[in-house]
Amino acid sequence: MKAILSLALVLSLASQPILLVSAEEVAPAAAEPTQLQISDSKNDHLREFIVDQWPSNGELVLQGPLPSILRATLAGTKKPIEFSFNRDASKITLHVPGQSTGSPPARIQFLIAEETSVLADGTVILSALDSEVVGQQAKLESHPGSHRIGFWGNAADYVQWEYRAPPGEYAAELVYSRATPDGTVVEISIDDSVSTLELSHTGSWYRYRNVPIGDVELIGNAHTATVRVQRIVNGGVMNLKAIILTPQP
Repeated sequence: MKAILSLALVLSLASQPILLVSAEEVAPAAAEPTQLQISDSKNDHLREFIVDQWPSNGELVLQGPLPSILRATLAGTKKPIEFSFNRDASKITLHVPGQSTGSPPARIQFLIAEETSVLADGTVILSALDSEVVGQQAKLESHPGSHRIGFWGNAADYVQWEYRAPPGEYAAELVYSRATPDGTVVEISIDDSVSTLELSHTGSWYRYRNVPIGDVELIGNAHTATVRVQRIVNGGVMNLKAIILTPQP
């Protein structure tokens, strides 16, 4: 049984109010509905949600429209939670562990950003929404709260960003989905740092995963990032949602 949460709240992102709404948990009448509450935050791009009742099947379902979620983590852990959308991105499912770690309530932290930007804590977001797509097939697909480069079936197509960010050491990660078999390899260049990444199947084109790219060094303030294909398997590269650069001490 999916836990469908009871909540109505407004988030303010880039001066645009975004309503996040969900329904009551599907359960016997005597059961208390699952409660999800938002905690206070001084950073518009970081949100923490409180879950009073954990779903036994590991699926927390939120109904939208939704903010653009780029990473979800269970508080106290560093491993990102995979998340999936329905076709029009009006619903998001968090694929959480079957049991919460520690005593309830559990806390889930979201990183939220629509556009390419440098956040208050120094995190750099390279968003699909304002990337440059070069090629014949790959293109931006967009629903409220869900932006990705899809229809990427041509290995010659590539995606790039030109952006400004402070110099320093960063840990880079890719946010993507993929429904075709493992084996496609992409090359990710961030300034002078070049990494190759073999993409795994995530379960569907709508289920997203955060994977590490590696450590990169940004020199100066003007930068370029590029994602190219080295090898393509079964005709589909990925849905590319974002690259996240987290500053390192």
